[in-house]
Amino acid sequence: MATKDAGATVRIGGGLAVLTGILLVTGFRTRLASLLIALGIAFISLRTFPLPTRDLFDRLLPALFAETMSMALVFLGPGAFSIDANLYGRKEIIIPYRSRE
Repeated sequence: MATKDAGATVRIGGGLAVLTGILLVTGFRTRLASLLIALGIAFISLRTFPLPTRDLFDRLLPALFAETMSMALVFLGPGAFSIDANLYGRKEIIIPYRSRE
């Protein structure tokens, strides 16, 4: 029975990973997909306690790198050639000039 639950968990996690990957590649709902990826990475990193190793690059740094990249995508949003940009238009930030007096 436990292996059945583990198999379902793996299938659900794999399906979510494929779905969020497709969303990121196409540029549709980029911020939502990135947030889901970041939450998934944090959940997996905190839920599975790795065995102590002498190698720093074994588990911690790849998870931190993936988390950082996901959060950067959350804050940056979609690119210029994404579905979101075509649906909602490109955004332009205008910074007003302030003279030094």
